[in-house]
Amino acid sequence: MIQNKFYSNFFDVPVGDNGAAYMQRLFSFARWIFGISLVITVLITIYLYVYIRMTKMFAATSGMMYVAKYVTTTHMVLVAILLVVQTFCYRRFRAMGVKTIQTGQEAVFNLAFKWLVRHGIATLVLLIVELINMVFQLFLNIHLLQQAQTAR
Repeated sequence: MIQNKFYSNFFDVPVGDNGAAYMQRLFSFARWIFGISLVITVLITIYLYVYIRMTKMFAATSGMMYVAKYVTTTHMVLVAILLVVQTFCYRRFRAMGVKTIQTGQEAVFNLAFKWLVRHGIATLVLLIVELINMVFQLFLNIHLLQQAQTAR
């Protein structure tokens, strides 16, 4: 257990009407987050299908293009999985938050924050995956640019 006074007194702080309204607003985003995540996941699946077909049609001009094909595919699959995980965690947070507001159960409120933390972890992992992908894509493009300049 955490012995910090802040954490033990957290639930002694009353939530006013403004705070409750902000929580309700936060919970209302869940439908939008779920819908947009679903659309993005479907688009990623379509993109991967087209991308894999396209790369089969064109022969890889270098070993780097071969690597890029698998890195891009892996990246897109990871993004799709992480979006589903994020959405699931946020929906659990929302459901428990709404239940807390309706019933006033402190234990459910504590569990809701567990799901919010998991959502934050999934977001952090997604950002790291995106950072790694950006570094790789930058490296790949610089490499291809150098190859194009030496071919002239």
